[in-house]
Amino acid sequence: MYEKIYLVLNRFVEKSTLFKVLFNWSPMYRRSCGKITYVSKDLHTVRIKIPLSYKNKNYVGSIFGGSLFAATDPIYMIQLM
Repeated sequence: MYEKIYLVLNRFVEKSTLFKVLFNWSPMYRRSCGKITYVSKDLHTVRIKIPLSYKNKNYVGSIFGGSLFAATDPIYMIQLM
């Protein structure tokens, strides 16, 4: 499904913009509490914002490590592809 959406939108929108928008709309990525704020044209630089909230706070009040991993892990795979 995502591949078909990408192929259609790639004709009209830049790859870096698609990368940012489609990741932020994806339900799997939204549950990680991460949000992509910047993507460079060559996809080598990606900035992610992860605000501290009740969804990703651990027992001592800092951000849960799993949330950090879930927000950053899919980015590397897409960059390598």
